[in-house]
Amino acid sequence: MPGYVIHLAAAKEYVRNHRVKDEEEFFKGTIDSYLLAEDENKEKSHYRPDGESQMNFKKFLKENKINSSYMEGFFFHLVVDYVFYNQYFINNENSLYDDYDILNKELIEKYDIKLPEEVKEYVHFKEGTLKYLDKELVDKMITEVSRKSIDEYKKEAKQTDKVTTNLVDNKIIKLSYNRTQKIILAVAIIIMCLVSFIFMTQKEGYHSDEIFSYGSSNSEFENIFWSYRIKTPMHYLLEEKIINDGNIIDWIKHIKYYFIDHVDEKDEYISKKIEEEKISFRTSKEAENYVKAKNNRFNYLSVYYNQVQDVHPPLFYILVHTVSSIFNNTFSKYMIFFINIPFFIGTCILIWKIMNLIRKKINFTITCNSLWVKHWWNINHDVLKNVHDANIFLYNIFIYKFKNSKRFICYFKTKSHLITGNTNIRFFNTVLFCNLCNTCFYNNDDIIHQK
Repeated sequence: MPGYVIHLAAAKEYVRNHRVKDEEEFFKGTIDSYLLAEDENKEKSHYRPDGESQMNFKKFLKENKINSSYMEGFFFHLVVDYVFYNQYFINNENSLYDDYDILNKELIEKYDIKLPEEVKEYVHFKEGTLKYLDKELVDKMITEVSRKSIDEYKKEAKQTDKVTTNLVDNKIIKLSYNRTQKIILAVAIIIMCLVSFIFMTQKEGYHSDEIFSYGSSNSEFENIFWSYRIKTPMHYLLEEKIINDGNIIDWIKHIKYYFIDHVDEKDEYISKKIEEEKISFRTSKEAENYVKAKNNRFNYLSVYYNQVQDVHPPLFYILVHTVSSIFNNTFSKYMIFFINIPFFIGTCILIWKIMNLIRKKINFTITCNSLWVKHWWNINHDVLKNVHDANIFLYNIFIYKFKNSKRFICYFKTKSHLITGNTNIRFFNTVLFCNLCNTCFYNNDDIIHQK
């Protein structure tokens, strides 16, 4: 089997390429497999049924749980042994120890290896010419064996009882494995969408927030429908003083004039309108027009103004207004429902991905339960008819990007999602912080890992 230094070099490269929770324990596991062989039967400690080139991976994985950095290192030792004799130095049963001694010094310097005390007595150094090994091929083996993760080697070994450094072969196995998962996920999402649609067909009446979502998106500078007044004083100000004529440049100048430079004139105008205001009850037709775009199509300044008067940023309401403007003079309970369906599907996919990242071993039951809880919550809380499903989708994008990155600088890579989230709902940052804390708490690995 490969010498101590080759094993340590491969382990050093693996740690450089992958996240390892406890690097010291990983290195210990890598050499302990070797040390056990010094004290007991090598075939037993290395799970070799017959010779150096054989390895019973399935038996090892059945008898041992790889749930610690130490066991990952132990398993990686077996992987290095296997690929050494089956992929790089095939059927080489010669005594290689002289070659190991010749290579040791160069490998230690190249890979910056610090020999553990317990192996120093077994590592020797010689000068000379390599007889059986090829220096470049050894380096190639060390580089390639460290590229794939322990999880990838485990999946490969469970299916074939073999491992390979060939990323193409591994990709085929992963594609086959992932295809089944994706089919299951797609079927589950389709079923949940159908169930949601059935609930929508049975829906009667509207929640006040639902009416407000339509109205504040589509009504012209009227975020709230007042039953006893036609327009608010501010509405009159906007119509008569701000956007009565000119283009957007003129509007900006008028806004600056009344809201920054001459606030007293604005206040005086509003006070006068309040004094002149008379109670005038509005008709059901006017209430119906409140939720439709009609003559206010693609008026995004109005959408922005209406949300300024409320608490939420305008992104979701811009989407609602756009769809309402396309299907002009239409009001339907299905409109926001179908706007939010893509967000719901995206959230389900992200939940699946996040659960797979957090729980390295894919736990089908936990993931499916998480999806169903999301679906059940949607149905019982009218989520598919307001801003929150888009909001949940954006949370999950950020968490997935954060969890899937090896470096904390992923924050800067996700700034676009932060901007989008903060233009969608007011408490985005607060809830996101709580979700990230929760993700860190349940993570089995170090999420923030800076090399």
